[in-house]
Amino acid sequence: MEGAVYLKFVASLVFVLAILGLCAFLLRKYGGIGPAMMPQHKRRMKVLEIMPLDHKKKLFLIRHDDTEHLILTGQGHDCLISSRAATSDNANSQDIRKTA
Repeated sequence: MEGAVYLKFVASLVFVLAILGLCAFLLRKYGGIGPAMMPQHKRRMKVLEIMPLDHKKKLFLIRHDDTEHLILTGQGHDCLISSRAATSDNANSQDIRKTA
């Protein structure tokens, strides 16, 4: 009797893990996770740098296509400080991410 219960438990566990694996495979194959899983070469927007000013405010340097934006966020409002065309020396820079 006890052996049958353990066998049923193991079979159920294998079945649930197989379903989870199938779901993960399908999400990867068909891209159901969203833009965060897009390949790097297809992305049009990059966060180049993040600079914390204090515990609530941060400056973000973001590149979108050939334009860079400096954005101030925090305390319930966001503000675009400046926008300019990206220079060629910054166009070859790598994605730099700093977290506070």
